[in-house]
Amino acid sequence: MTSTSLSLENRKSKLEALRTHLAQGAEQASAGEFVDEFSMDTLINDLDSEA
Repeated sequence: MTSTSLSLENRKSKLEALRTHLAQGAEQASAGEFVDEFSMDTLINDLDSEA
């Protein structure tokens, strides 16, 4: 496998994880379930630090 295909697979995997997470969040929001003290900035920073 080339480094380009590995990079694309890695990106695809991350996008799928994000889609799954967003779908779960939408279901929870529809049900009125919310997380106290949630911060999108914190989530983005945490994900950036994992990359």
